[in-house]
Amino acid sequence: MSVAYKKYNKVTCKRMLNEMKWCLYQVELLKIFPLNWLNLV
Repeated sequence: MSVAYKKYNKVTCKRMLNEMKWCLYQVELLKIFPLNWLNLV
C-alpha cells in the first residue's frame, strides 16, 4: 500500500461521510418542512 493510495482513500471516505451527512440533513429537513422542500424541488 502506497502512502498516496492511503491518502486518497481517506479523502474518499471523508467525501462519502460528508455526502451521507448531507443526505441525512435533507431527510431531517423533509421531516420538518415537507411542503417547503417539495416546492424548492
